[in-house]
Amino acid sequence: MKFLFQQKSQKGIASLPTVLLISGIILELGIASLALSTISSKTSTDAKLSMIALNAAYAGADEALLKITQDKRYPTAASCVLPANTFTLDPDLFTDDVTVAVCVTKDSDTRRTIISTATTQNRQKRVKATLAIDGALNALTGGTGRVQLISFEEVAL
Repeated sequence: MKFLFQQKSQKGIASLPTVLLISGIILELGIASLALSTISSKTSTDAKLSMIALNAAYAGADEALLKITQDKRYPTAASCVLPANTFTLDPDLFTDDVTVAVCVTKDSDTRRTIISTATTQNRQKRVKATLAIDGALNALTGGTGRVQLISFEEVAL
């Protein structure tokens, strides 16, 4: 009789390691999926912030282009030393916490360069636009003052 009693108790012991092994595997899969979703969320947030900063930098360059188009003698600087010699866009224009600094330099009598730098949280993007202004900007020399966009691109910081 003692032999039958030992067999019944040993059957339950064999299932315990199996249950623990399956529980451990399920727990590891849960932790791995949590880690992947956290990384994915952080990556999408970083991409969103980069896109917001890039769009804000383009908006700053567009604003400077508009100011130069309206006033061909728009004040320029010899070099862009941010934040000196710049104008900033109103932060209320953006839903996120974005600052934009724009600098306009005079390369020659007929060339201008716009550098717009936008920052949001830990992301910063810069855009550069090069313009040509036709003629000497007065009627005596025949200059029309037409503004032509030569290049408009994102540049490395």
